[in-house]
Amino acid sequence: IEQQIRNDVTNNRTPADTINTLFETLDRDTVKWFFAETVKAAEYDGRFSKQTKEWAKQLYIPGLHAEDGKQYGQISDSVVHRAHINQLVEEIIRR
Repeated sequence: IEQQIRNDVTNNRTPADTINTLFETLDRDTVKWFFAETVKAAEYDGRFSKQTKEWAKQLYIPGLHAEDGKQYGQISDSVVHRAHINQLVEEIIRR
């Protein structure tokens, strides 16, 4: 997931394009879970909207609850700006 986001940012793809690609190549629940965990790990960050934080808090996927997510990459500010993560989550919420 992290690599796809990095590539899409480099190639100026829209958040909708990124989410489409992720949903086509991975399980949708896995993608949602990964973004929710990313937001929850940095809940203090004001660059995440209230809507994004609330979405992340309420998302619970039993089969993935115990996962650590490292196999999907680790999103940090040095890789992808949190404001962009917020845009990606907002695209997920719209669906």
